[in-house]
Amino acid sequence: MKKVLILALIGVFLVGGQAFGSLWNFYDFGDPFDHNNNWSPIDYPGVGHLPSPGGAEGENFDLEGAFFAQDEDYLYFGLTNSFGVMAYSTGWDHYYPLGDLFFGFNGNYTDYAINFDADRGYLSEVTSYDLIPEMQGSYGSPIREMVDAYRVNTGKALGSDFEMAVTRHEGIEANPLNPSVNTDAWLLEVKIAKSMFDFDFATLEMVGMHQTVACGNDLIHEDFGIIPEPGTLVLLGLGLIGVGSVRRLRRK
Repeated sequence: MKKVLILALIGVFLVGGQAFGSLWNFYDFGDPFDHNNNWSPIDYPGVGHLPSPGGAEGENFDLEGAFFAQDEDYLYFGLTNSFGVMAYSTGWDHYYPLGDLFFGFNGNYTDYAINFDADRGYLSEVTSYDLIPEMQGSYGSPIREMVDAYRVNTGKALGSDFEMAVTRHEGIEANPLNPSVNTDAWLLEVKIAKSMFDFDFATLEMVGMHQTVACGNDLIHEDFGIIPEPGTLVLLGLGLIGVGSVRRLRRK
């Protein structure tokens, strides 16, 4: 009986996949809520592998973390950064928007795109994309090509079952490039119904995401392997209970 009870408890814990008490709205990705990612995949001239322009000021242009989760009906995307939907450069007195969030399934990264807008975002199926035009103070070639600072050129708008939230949290983390200063953090979240996609999610094995800043100062390129949905975990837990029960009966 004790073995059966232990297996039953395992099944219960498998059901509860989310943490509580974090700052997320649509899906609780847990804490800490960012990767504190202060290393850039691109070696910037005169800066190195830091969110350009480097040093403590580079934190203002930092893309920190990307997140993905799913349940039976929805996909959940999350981003954390240091500037929200628009980064401002004091040196150039210029604003640089957050590039479109590109994503795709099973090895693709540019099938779909989310445009973050201060008022309302939108989702599109991408038919063509290009590099974000250069702005004052932004990087040119070859950095822009290395960063893949993409924007949607043409695409088909998908349905309206799409929610977006952009929230700012003041002084929530230390600036690792200047430990005496606490840095603001932004959470950008998206909730999308699976019914909006012409895709068999039973075949989903991986989700790829790609995000840049329009000035080319940082990027995030992430792969997310798919773990079983909560319903599948429940069945797994019940299966374990069943196996334990059968073994116990055979021993009698």
